[in-house]
Amino acid sequence: MRRPARDWLAAHGLLFPLVAANRRFLRRVVRRGTAVCIEGFPRSANSYAFLAFRRWNPGVRVGHHLHSPVQVKRAVSLGVPCAVLIRPPLDVVASVLVMDRGRISDTAAYRSYLQFYTRALPFRERVVVAPFAEVTRDPAAMVERINASFGTSFAAEPMTAAASGELMTRMERTQTERGRAVTSLTVPSDEKERGKAELRERLATHPLLPEAERLYAEWVGGRS
Repeated sequence: MRRPARDWLAAHGLLFPLVAANRRFLRRVVRRGTAVCIEGFPRSANSYAFLAFRRWNPGVRVGHHLHSPVQVKRAVSLGVPCAVLIRPPLDVVASVLVMDRGRISDTAAYRSYLQFYTRALPFRERVVVAPFAEVTRDPAAMVERINASFGTSFAAEPMTAAASGELMTRMERTQTERGRAVTSLTVPSDEKERGKAELRERLATHPLLPEAERLYAEWVGGRS
């Protein structure tokens, strides 16, 4: 299914039951017995945050990578500790467009961002907000705030350059083996950075950017 249609359906809860029933995604769905949920819009450090958490907490059941606000709602309703990843809209939309290589429009990407965070916003005070810059700098801070907010005792340690490099190598190897193009990998690359730089000027004048920036500020402005 094309990403705009998939994200719209997921955002409105219409696709979620189908995703939840798919064997490929079943282990990622929050359900009773899930220990923690780490969820966010695509290209918001989802893979890095998840792999760092699992590095420190092997065997722990994690809800992740469905890119749906319904996942956040489920976590809150089931009492599962939840962190919501978020990245500034201009940056994340540019990254999504580079990943999808022209298959979706600027407007569709912005609308998907707005749908995700608008529909997850009612649960803002009951989750840990994990900004992209913080997570990529040191995901241990996210884990520590989960522990402080929910009374959990998940393990975490400062992310060293060597450990971060190991995670990046693992992500690149796994995604390359799946046949992804360089621009679709979640790890940084010069090619991706050039592509994003070319898009930013156009995206900065999009009429949906101010609304997306206000929503981003609402999410991160009151974070402790």
